[in-house]
Amino acid sequence: MVVPYPPGGTTDALARPLAIRLTEVFGQPVSVDNRGGASGVIGADIVARAAPDGLTLLMTTQQTQTANGLLIRNLPHDVERSFTGITIVADSPVVLVVPGNSPARDMAGLIALARTRPVAYASPSAGAAAHLLGESLNRLTGMNATHVPYRGAAPAITDVVAGVVDFMFASLGSVTALARDGRLRMIAIGGDARLPELPDVPSTIELGLPGLDAGSWWGLFGPAALPRPVAERLNAETIAAFADPAIRGPLEATGFRIRTMPLDAFQAFHRTEVQRWFALVERTGVRIDN
Repeated sequence: MVVPYPPGGTTDALARPLAIRLTEVFGQPVSVDNRGGASGVIGADIVARAAPDGLTLLMTTQQTQTANGLLIRNLPHDVERSFTGITIVADSPVVLVVPGNSPARDMAGLIALARTRPVAYASPSAGAAAHLLGESLNRLTGMNATHVPYRGAAPAITDVVAGVVDFMFASLGSVTALARDGRLRMIAIGGDARLPELPDVPSTIELGLPGLDAGSWWGLFGPAALPRPVAERLNAETIAAFADPAIRGPLEATGFRIRTMPLDAFQAFHRTEVQRWFALVERTGVRIDN
């Protein structure tokens, strides 16, 4: 099971319990292979080129399977035609976080800070949702925050906590524990309404910042031309795995929202998401040379 990001990030957190469960179900080892780099392209391309036998899978974010199709020049595969979608496994709202000791206590404070000194924002990689949302925020607010790409969400978040960078858009599931103990502060959540579990965090629509509601999702894919019976079996076993409270409970406690779909529903969802993320890429004008 290829994860196109370094160990310790959100995608890794979803892949590892699933790999253990599939090992039990199929009676043969299922290992997680972290192949980070190139905005997820390296790992995704391994799966795109693999034999369609169900033995090589991709656990990834929406970025590699949607936005990369327009973001990255000379992409070596097609984000739709080179893969077989199996199921979404989870999603998570996006939140804007600053260091726990930041002088910016809210969005107005962050904008004011950017007027007094240069500010920078982190992302897991160039072209990641956090990058696109950061550029959108610059356009909406007139800020000129500098983008600092990392090799995965874990090191990016670590530097936000340390104050090396000033803010970051991150999935709720990746920062809940850090916000709970005060090392990060959430100042906005993407969407049109506050979350019941975060009543003090305003939504981006409430703050007059439309277009910053592109939350994160994670899905399981195989190579193109994966036989239908194989794809259906993987879909069924993955849905069963994430329905298990022993797997679901700890993930939901950290902010993931477990969400699965039948095979055809996920493939239709994926096609729609490609168009949605292409529109966001077009608005920001971000492009990456590969």
